Amino acid sequence: MEKIYSEWLPQANYELIDDYAIELYTEGNNQSNDYQSEVWIPVRAK
Repeated sequence: MEKIYSEWLPQANYELIDDYAIELYTEGNNQSNDYQSEVWIPVRAK
């Protein structure tokens, strides 16, 4: 999650808006290489 805010967002053509972020963690071993999760952050085009 930290990389989204510190690396991706500053160079993206989007800016953060004041709303909720959603993190979805599926069942399974989160240490596994094929584990998947989702992060939804509220953004708008610059």
